[in-house]
Amino acid sequence: MSTGFDTNMVAALVRASDAASQQYQDRPCENCGADASRPYVFQYARTLSKQSRTVGDTTTTTTSFGDVSARAAGLCSGCVDQHRRKISRQFQRGLIVAGPITLIGLVFGLTTPDSDLREIALVVALMAGIVVIVSIYQLWSYRDEDNVGRRKALALHQPALEEQGYDSFWAQFSLDELKERLAREQG
Repeated sequence: MSTGFDTNMVAALVRASDAASQQYQDRPCENCGADASRPYVFQYARTLSKQSRTVGDTTTTTTSFGDVSARAAGLCSGCVDQHRRKISRQFQRGLIVAGPITLIGLVFGLTTPDSDLREIALVVALMAGIVVIVSIYQLWSYRDEDNVGRRKALALHQPALEEQGYDSFWAQFSLDELKERLAREQG
């Protein structure tokens, strides 16, 4: 997990996530109202400042966060599965369109005698290939129910949190991952 967070930020995320998990009580699904739900925790904070420093060719941006918090949202497995299918269909469509374009661009780019057309075809194939790689990665990342549940929970609550002034959101970290990272950094 490469977050760039310092130990204090990871500790704050762990405390907030742990508290949100402990406060969660069995309640209906926040999306559809079904009885069977389980908690999915996401984290959020307010950005206080950003500072960039460039040394040579490397730019490092340091962001300070305040009011770090977390929320446990209850979702049923049906809503999580529905969200996974919806997102998966979007990336599958990207694969269906970009895959053949990549192949056609490569074949045409490698076989055409005209150097200008070859360059255009290879650039198109490269761009479509990037779409293919991103789509495959996203499909792979949406196989995990916890990850999908955290993202769906965040999608439900992000607009209200933005109205309250929060502008930084994280749904990719499970509480266990954060605790493991904190233990590595402290010990």
